[in-house]
Amino acid sequence: MKRNSFVYFFSFIEQPGSPVIISSVADVQATSLTVKWTAPTDDGGSSITAYRVVILKGSTEIKNANITDPGTTSLTVGDLERDTEYKVKVFARNVVFEGAAVQKAITPKTKGDMSRSYQAKDNLIQCHVILCWDYYIAENRHKNSWNSLGNR
Repeated sequence: MKRNSFVYFFSFIEQPGSPVIISSVADVQATSLTVKWTAPTDDGGSSITAYRVVILKGSTEIKNANITDPGTTSLTVGDLERDTEYKVKVFARNVVFEGAAVQKAITPKTKGDMSRSYQAKDNLIQCHVILCWDYYIAENRHKNSWNSLGNR
């Protein structure tokens, strides 16, 4: 009598860990932000296949983006309000599960925002205007071209 034997291998796939949000101050502007993250260290036994990014203003969801390319680890969101706190949640998915979110509170900034209009009358001294920023790129225009004067 011939005997057959079979060997079975089972893989247990679990929920992946949470990504890590690595956005910096430079990624937050007056009315937009770029959320950046890294993949979770624990993929749950299956490669990460997608991410989901949720932006909340208070308890109201204003963005819910599904990112199906696991190589994409950033998302830019615009039309935000200055000086308003937003909660950013990033979830990782593997072939079976969506893991727990990592969450970070972010407030769009106004300091150094060059898109705002400034009233120069108080800073006018003999036909000069004094404007202050943390970082700047200075240029002047001569005829039809711009010339860089430097940056800081």
